[in-house]
Amino acid sequence: MCTGAEAALIGGMGLQTVGGMKQASAERKAGSYQDAITRQRAQREREIAAIQAQRQRDKTDQMSATQRAILATRGGDINSGSALLVQEDLAEEGEYQARLTEAGGDTQAMGLEAEGKLARMRGRSASTATMFRTGTNLLKSTYSNREVFGLA
Repeated sequence: MCTGAEAALIGGMGLQTVGGMKQASAERKAGSYQDAITRQRAQREREIAAIQAQRQRDKTDQMSATQRAILATRGGDINSGSALLVQEDLAEEGEYQARLTEAGGDTQAMGLEAEGKLARMRGRSASTATMFRTGTNLLKSTYSNREVFGLA
C-alpha cells in the first residue's frame, strides 16, 4: 500500500511527464503553424508578382500601341524598318521587366518558404529536446527518491 508521500511523489512525476509531453506537442504545433503561415505568405508574394508582371506587360502593350498610332498618323510604315525595330525593342524590354518582377516574387517566396521550414524544424527540435528533458527529470526524480520506491 502507498503512503500519502509516495502517492504525491508518483502523482507529481506523472504530472511532470504529462506537462512535458503537452509542451513538446505545443512546440511542434507552433512550428507547423508558423510553416503554414509562411507558405501562405510565399504564395501571396508569387501572386502579387504575377499581377505586377501582367501590369508591366499591359503597360508595354499600351506604349507600343501609342507608338504605332503616332507613327501611323504621321504616315510611317509600322511593319518595317526602324519603326519595327523600336517596337521589337520595346516588347523585349517590357517582357524583361515583367520577368524580373516575377523572379523577384519567386525570390521572396523562396525565402519565406525556407523561413517556414526552419520554423517547423525548430518546433520539432524543441519538441524532441522537451521530451528528453522530461525523461531525464523523471529518471532523476526516480533516482533521488529510490528509497521511497524500495530501490535502495
